[in-house]
Amino acid sequence: MRAGPARKDKKDNTFSFSGRRYETPVDLRDKEIQLRYDRRRQDTTAVVIYHKGQRLGAARLLDAVANGLKRRKEQP
Repeated sequence: MRAGPARKDKKDNTFSFSGRRYETPVDLRDKEIQLRYDRRRQDTTAVVIYHKGQRLGAARLLDAVANGLKRRKEQP
């Protein structure tokens, strides 16, 4: 796996990578995340999310309709 550049998760728990939008597996709004992926693969669908060195799971390609319908808790 190759570590990609750090990036910030948006308020709707999404981020962009290699021209695609992804959803994070857990609530990481406004937090810096690290991406890891297999650089030997042509597709970039297998992206793993890390936060502060802890593996949190695989990112999912964005389903814009479902993401827009989610209810989110207000952050303090």
